[in-house]
Amino acid sequence: MTSIPSRVQRKGIPSNIMGVSPGVALILSIYLTITMFMSVSLPFPWQFDELQHLSMIRSEADHPTLFPEYERQHVLQEDTEHWSPTKNHINHPSLYYLALAPVVRLGGGVLLIRFLNAGLSFLALVIAVRAGCRILPNDPDRTVFAVLAASFPKGAEIGGLINNDNLAALAGSLVFAGLASDALSVWMIAGGLALAGWSKLTALIGLGALALAAYAGMIWTNRLRFSFGRLLPILAGLTLGAIPYLWSLLESGHLLYVSRETYYTPPDHRPALTFMTFAAKFFGTLAVKWPAAEGSLPLWLALPFFLFPFAVAGFGMRHMGADKRIAEPYAIALIVLAAIHLAFGWHAFKDMGDLTIAQTRYYNVLWPGIALAGTVGIMALARTRRMMRGLLLGLYLWPTALGGLILAFAVHAA
Repeated sequence: MTSIPSRVQRKGIPSNIMGVSPGVALILSIYLTITMFMSVSLPFPWQFDELQHLSMIRSEADHPTLFPEYERQHVLQEDTEHWSPTKNHINHPSLYYLALAPVVRLGGGVLLIRFLNAGLSFLALVIAVRAGCRILPNDPDRTVFAVLAASFPKGAEIGGLINNDNLAALAGSLVFAGLASDALSVWMIAGGLALAGWSKLTALIGLGALALAAYAGMIWTNRLRFSFGRLLPILAGLTLGAIPYLWSLLESGHLLYVSRETYYTPPDHRPALTFMTFAAKFFGTLAVKWPAAEGSLPLWLALPFFLFPFAVAGFGMRHMGADKRIAEPYAIALIVLAAIHLAFGWHAFKDMGDLTIAQTRYYNVLWPGIALAGTVGIMALARTRRMMRGLLLGLYLWPTALGGLILAFAVHAA
């Protein structure tokens, strides 16, 4: 049976580039190369609100503020030199935009900001991979984990773009590293939670549920004694992360600013949906948006790719040893985030007719834990059939930017 060994059996990571084995370092290097390629090759503005995110950076460069007046923000024209009359629907906290604002003030352009995002995405992956490699028993497992950790379908694509999901990914990696440490690094978890809240609300919800579930689970199973000294940093991280939303609640009565100008659809133009039909459409949309190239696969083909990594992770949890304590909270957090995501989407549809809420990239913050359980699942499935490992890894890679590039070259060559 493939399982994660107890802590006393673990050895250190073979030292090499970036503190990992050569095989893992190669995978990290490939990810960075693909991400940089995305930065250079994708025309600006690309999807995922890239122009809107750049507009917020420019706005913070011109008038820095910790709490922007979102209803007064506009979108740049595509020449990035002039403002358009279009209102900006971005409603995320200011940290990401403030951090990149000096680049704009110093004359940096789109490509430089994209490269900085690629570096941020790469840093998040390195932190997650190093943490996972400390848990896994040998180089083959670590290499598989590196592949899976780098295989969030939107990871490399979003990583090469101007998008605050890259800051959220860093928050997710910090929380994962804190949970994976020998002593449960509550301060690293707290820092990740604070960073999550200042990146986007979905990140705070997913990682907050994860941290609380992990801590409660360790208390419940007697792995830790209850201690305010461990709990208080986690609560402090959640509180710091909640500040932008508490401020918005006090100022406007809402946790988030929502641009009705962008999302409102008149009732007579909305489809007739019950909650159940909306839920089916919601998860169907998530499936279709799962690949890096959104909408490239019909639902009947996209759905298996969407469900596949979660099924393998579920199988892997059955084969985990003591560190199932890491995977189980991720399963809880995934359910919590998906339920709140669905509820918010249903509310937005009833209130405004908005059908844009289903976005797969919100789940990038939970991907390291899903990848860890998936690694154990793959190694268990491949125990008797070595070729199975390559097949399963291929199914993980197919929806990613790398899978898309391989397919494009194959079609071109044919």
